[in-house]
Amino acid sequence: MCVKIHTGKSAICILRPTTMKHVQAEIISAGTELLLGFTVSSNSSFLSRILAGLGLDVYKHVVVGDNTGRIAHAVRAALRRAHVVVVTGGLGPTLDDVTVDGVAAGLKRTWRFDPFTWSKIERRFRARGIEIIPSMKRQARIIQGAEILPNRVGSAPGQLVRVQKHCVVLLPGVPSEARAMMEDAAQRLKRLLRLPWVIESRDFLVTGLSEPQVEARAEDLLTMGGAVTCGIYACPGSVTLRLTAKARTRQAAVKLMAPFEKKIKSRLGSHLYSADGTPLEQVVGGLLARKRLTLAVAESCTGGLVSSRLTDTPGSSRYLRSSIVAYDNREKIRLLKVPKRLLVRHGAVSADVVKAMAKSARKSAGTDLGLAVTGIAGPTGGSKAKPVGLVYIALDHKNRALCERYHFSGERKDIRDKGVQAALNLVRRALLE
Repeated sequence: MCVKIHTGKSAICILRPTTMKHVQAEIISAGTELLLGFTVSSNSSFLSRILAGLGLDVYKHVVVGDNTGRIAHAVRAALRRAHVVVVTGGLGPTLDDVTVDGVAAGLKRTWRFDPFTWSKIERRFRARGIEIIPSMKRQARIIQGAEILPNRVGSAPGQLVRVQKHCVVLLPGVPSEARAMMEDAAQRLKRLLRLPWVIESRDFLVTGLSEPQVEARAEDLLTMGGAVTCGIYACPGSVTLRLTAKARTRQAAVKLMAPFEKKIKSRLGSHLYSADGTPLEQVVGGLLARKRLTLAVAESCTGGLVSSRLTDTPGSSRYLRSSIVAYDNREKIRLLKVPKRLLVRHGAVSADVVKAMAKSARKSAGTDLGLAVTGIAGPTGGSKAKPVGLVYIALDHKNRALCERYHFSGERKDIRDKGVQAALNLVRRALLE
């Protein structure tokens, strides 16, 4: 059924939902740099999760350039399909920040300069010693009838415009600002739309199995329909099974997923490292902290990525004592005391060398465990005997050395990422024994 919503001189034809079970949302990312490929639209990911958590079905992601007419057209088209439209990007002070103009034109509304909003922005700039220039006032332009969404992280505020029972939300393009603002706006949307449904998801993270192997173990779950669905997603070194349920309350959704969670856990066994989306580095850090164990890391081909992942977790200083990147063989000898004869006889990418690296890292730092990685990430440097993608990982623990050999596929970044994941998983498995 099509109803006309008047927004001034003309009207927009909008589909009125026949049932509140399916309330649709659409995300519009504004920015020419997104279309040119210089910037990745990362906002769409977390915005979709927030909207889904409200019980909204996100049906479409649209990217449009910094052009008033195109943004206006995208907003009008979105309102024909969706009940909530979120527009992100283009709220800054420069002339190519035209989202306010575009949305206002799409809704056939005007905008006004808001002195109170500008005073807050001006105070923020002056407190940081930033020179005030006239173009900065563009950030204080508010669409007629819009609610202002305060920016707790940056300067430009967001806006929420109601069009009868529909809502258009404007957010900055900076991810940290958009995320904080959308979390606040979500509560307003929930009250305004009176949504009777919630969508709850659970991520089950798997390593050590390929995507086809995981799919084979969960094929019946991946093809089921109804109130609970299951999807599969892969990234280097990890596979995610995501259960999603729609119900009237979060508790009801969790209850619907419970029997399927048990099936996933039983079928994936030790390959399942997280049943709630917790990343592997946090799982490993939690195990180390609970067991009161310390770790030292020595890296070659991964160039510090293992340590970077571990230190992404606040409080990682409780268990990570040191990290050494010994990329060159001379540094393996100088920093890690790897015997030169091992390097000459076996080469840097070998079981003997990686075990020596792990042992030295542990002994020099005085830790309980020593973890080491060496390999050939490519695209050059490989040979028939030692091809690109060959990676050795060792863990020195309890006076014994665990060593594993891998041959990863993919580009340089993929090989390094897979090596990091395998290294962290080796620590996890050892701590669970």
